[in-house]
Amino acid sequence: MEKRNATLSHQLIIVMVGIVLGTVIVCWFLNNTFLEKYYIYNKEKGLLTCFDKVTQELERAGDDASEYDIAFERLCSDNNINMLITNMNRELVWTSYSNAQRFQMQMDDWIYGSDRSKIQILQTGSNYTLVLQTDERLKTEYLVLMGERASGGYVYMRAALESIRESAQITNKFFAAVSAGAIVLSLIVIIFLSRSISSPIRSLSEISRKMSDLDFE
Repeated sequence: MEKRNATLSHQLIIVMVGIVLGTVIVCWFLNNTFLEKYYIYNKEKGLLTCFDKVTQELERAGDDASEYDIAFERLCSDNNINMLITNMNRELVWTSYSNAQRFQMQMDDWIYGSDRSKIQILQTGSNYTLVLQTDERLKTEYLVLMGERASGGYVYMRAALESIRESAQITNKFFAAVSAGAIVLSLIVIIFLSRSISSPIRSLSEISRKMSDLDFE
């Protein structure tokens, strides 16, 4: 009987540990497979939201940079993006880049020049195009939004995918560390619970044995 109770306790531990490990493995797989894609998807939505805000502000204030300088700077900082705005003559209106001329030339080359083979179009709208661009020189990928202003000119926005991938990797490492701690804690709790469950069963088994021996005390 003692052996049977010990076996029951072991079976409970194995089942509970299996459930915990299975849940952690499934969550880790989903996290590792889809988290980066989810981050990129949200960054795409964020670029479109920023573009809408910028075009609305430009329509209100025109090309007077003093009207929106701080607002655009905060927008770029909060969303971890770089931005460049031109007027209908492709002259610089506002930028977050220190080397705006080089970036504008690079952007124009992506749109009008021979560099289009290095971009992958992800999404298009009535007044914008969202692409995945690869900088061959830096071996870095960017999400780039190229939008047209209603009054003429362009809005260029760019976000580095490397920072997104780094955030996803940090999240995955944190999840792995938390999961390891959760597994250890769960194992301790499971052992305690299995003993708590099997102890009454052992008592009942002992009572049953005594009753079979006609001991009804």
